[in-house]
Amino acid sequence: MIVQQGVEAERVDKASRPVPRLPFTLSPRLSVTLISVAALLGGVIASAGFDWRSPTVLLIAVAALLSQGSWLVLWNAIAGTDWATPWREWQQWRSGNPIKPLPYTQPGSEAARAAVTLGQLSAWVQQRLWPTHGSRISAIATALVLAVVLPALLGSQVVALTLLAVVVPQLAVYLSKGDGKPNSVLQGLAQITLPMLLGYSLFEPLLVIAGFEVVAVAIGLGVAFGGVLTQRPQHLALHIGQGLVLLVMVLTRRPIGAFLVALFWMPHLLRFKLITKDSTWWLIASAVAACAALS
Repeated sequence: MIVQQGVEAERVDKASRPVPRLPFTLSPRLSVTLISVAALLGGVIASAGFDWRSPTVLLIAVAALLSQGSWLVLWNAIAGTDWATPWREWQQWRSGNPIKPLPYTQPGSEAARAAVTLGQLSAWVQQRLWPTHGSRISAIATALVLAVVLPALLGSQVVALTLLAVVVPQLAVYLSKGDGKPNSVLQGLAQITLPMLLGYSLFEPLLVIAGFEVVAVAIGLGVAFGGVLTQRPQHLALHIGQGLVLLVMVLTRRPIGAFLVALFWMPHLLRFKLITKDSTWWLIASAVAACAALS
């Protein structure tokens, strides 16, 4: 009996220990940041417009601040937050003193009911919403300020991309019903596709034939990263995205890029894991190869 208890205790102890990460395995947050920055720099590489002059480096630094300090924050704070729970609480909320109504407000009128609703809203925000979601709301406000100021320094193409960066998280909230678990493909488009297009648009127009090639590759990489985020190596989105990138390489007659993208796709197809148990490194390699081929 004592031996059996000892064995069970040892099993519990082993189960409670954290599983050690394999070498070069990234945490989810660091993985997103790294591949998002890589996508931005990949867009710059694809444009073939980079040089080491100070204005160019400053331009890329401002774009990185916009991508990481605004777009990524908006995605995490809007799409990655559980808004459904406070919304349900608000629907059942009935406490709170009415605000002071307008002069000559009649009891039972629309203005009187509005005063009651606004009083309840004020109490709900102070007692429920702000204590649990105040930091996220502050982050959204700060990110929106950056989203207004920085694109004005970077041009009209960046303004259009920023509008997409604001809309996509809201679309994700709508599709997930605000549960804080957004669609992984939308996350890939927000965190890979848009930063890559941002890097490219700093130096080249997007609405030209060469720009369409970059757009297709950026979409493919974003969809593939959506598959990576599911933590399943055989997720269909991963292969659809990688296949789209390879197709662009073949159709635009870039054999070296096609070979490298296919090479870095093989570990996913064969379920073959070298060095790391996640797929981020392979996808970064594919992104660098594709962007270098586009330049």
